[in-house]
Amino acid sequence: MDTNGELEQLHIECVRALRSYMMEANETCKLLTQIKNFPVSVNQRVAILEQRRTENLASDKYQEARRKLFKAANWERS
Repeated sequence: MDTNGELEQLHIECVRALRSYMMEANETCKLLTQIKNFPVSVNQRVAILEQRRTENLASDKYQEARRKLFKAANWERS
C-alpha cells in the first residue's frame, strides 16, 4: 500500500461493512425474538432464512474488507 490515504479508504470501507453487518445481525435477532409459537409459520421461517442469508452476505463483505485492510497494512493474519 503506497499511501496513508489508501489505508484510510480501506479503513472506511471496513467500518462501513462492519456497521452493515451489525445492522443485519440485529435484524436477525429481532426476527428470532418475535417467535412466540413453535413450530414457526412458513412465513416466519422464510423471513428468517432470507434474513440469515442477508446477514451472512454482510458478514462476508466485512470479513473481506477486514482482510484487505490487514493485507494493506502488511499485518500477518493470526
